[in-house]
Amino acid sequence: MRLKVTTTALLITGLLFLLAWPLVAGHRPPPHTLALKTWGVRFATYVMLTVLVWVGVAFSALFTVRQVRRDLQKERTENLRVLLEATSADHVKKVE
Repeated sequence: MRLKVTTTALLITGLLFLLAWPLVAGHRPPPHTLALKTWGVRFATYVMLTVLVWVGVAFSALFTVRQVRRDLQKERTENLRVLLEATSADHVKKVE
């Protein structure tokens, strides 16, 4: 459950980061100014954080899929065990 919540939270955060593009980036200042350097640092930080969030989404989704697959494998094994026991019990009843 935690993995699903984490994946969803990171996905929403990533979407908000993408929608915040105009607010964070703003207009590019004229070249060869101090404002351009600060804008470049702000923009690079924004891009790195956005990439990190989306990498987090990918890994979180991967771990979620792995966990669900493991749970389904356990459930499948349990269902097969129950089926075999029921079949064996039915066979014993028919033989008697």
